[in-house]
Amino acid sequence: MHAPTVIAVLALHLVGSGLVIYLIGRRMPAGRGLREWGTGSILFGISYTCRLLYGVEAQGPIAILPDAAMIGAALLFVVGLRRFFAHPVPAPRRLVALAVGYALLDLAAIRAYGPVGRHVLLNAVLAMLYGAISFAAGEQLTRQPSEQRAPLLILSSLMSGLALLTLGRVYVIAVTGVAAIFGGLYAQVFYAYASVAAVMLALILIWMVFVQLTGQLAELAARDPMTRALNRNGLDEVARRHFGRRDPEALVLVQADLDHFKRINDTWGHATGDQALRAVADRLAASVRGNDFVARIGGEEFLVGCAGVDEETATDLAERLRAGIEQVLLPAPDGSTLRLTASFGVSPAFRSLDAWPIAVAAADRALYAAKAGGRNRVVSFGALAAT
Repeated sequence: MHAPTVIAVLALHLVGSGLVIYLIGRRMPAGRGLREWGTGSILFGISYTCRLLYGVEAQGPIAILPDAAMIGAALLFVVGLRRFFAHPVPAPRRLVALAVGYALLDLAAIRAYGPVGRHVLLNAVLAMLYGAISFAAGEQLTRQPSEQRAPLLILSSLMSGLALLTLGRVYVIAVTGVAAIFGGLYAQVFYAYASVAAVMLALILIWMVFVQLTGQLAELAARDPMTRALNRNGLDEVARRHFGRRDPEALVLVQADLDHFKRINDTWGHATGDQALRAVADRLAASVRGNDFVARIGGEEFLVGCAGVDEETATDLAERLRAGIEQVLLPAPDGSTLRLTASFGVSPAFRSLDAWPIAVAAADRALYAAKAGGRNRVVSFGALAAT
């Protein structure tokens, strides 16, 4: 196929896929970063169209603007990918400054070396930016959930191939001149690859959004929306997963109940009560170990699962949790400070899912004893049974 025809198809792919990605980014909660990527894709398609219209020999502003737009588009790709994974991104004015800086450098290259200098510079900078995108995607392979690794690997590979082909163009243009941009076998291979990559990248991004949305839905199904602690569905899943291992560790359940919660609601209102629950959940989550878990199992009741410990060690942990909650200070609506306390009951250690209801009942009985004994204290089932 004639290279200009392939370029026209490429431009069409870029604009069309860019519009789709941009619209997804605007309407979907997991679309963070897609608007930048979609805008960059549209900008690339327009730039390629301008190059076809103006020709490769063009100089001056008519040549510099599409080139700077391509650099800006590639920068938007980098920003979009970083934003998708919630990484910090440069301010828009910095991106504009980089594009303007490139335009000035492009003008200098044209004055010194003519059209060859212009295209060598453009492809060299694009190759570096494509490489940066490939590196950024590859860097996420070990940081993202396993479901994201396949699209990230394909994305990194596609951008790596595009970077290498673009770098090869630097040599071809420098040796044979600007005629190699639209003509010859290398140009056909390059634009064919770029056209396929444009379509593939759009599909990969949609794939990544789908994976992210699926994860968010699973998170919503397993988490209490107010405290972000596990809900009963999430707790059941964690329990099944823990005891589904080949040699599961012993588990001790610590049941916690926020003291005088009804009084907090009646005195200060439900908004303050909700704030108290979030504060307790945050303190519990921040105080447990990495393989432990925290669930909200009732209005003001929480359950902490302690893996790989005995009842005595879990009781010590519960005491630390109790002391931590006692240090929580919340501002009350009247400007005073609200202090929180909680009571704790600790179950015996158990090693099977069948023993879960028995352990819950034991923790609940110990918790009842803690509240009957004056609240703001820890009672273990073993100590209760010994009395």
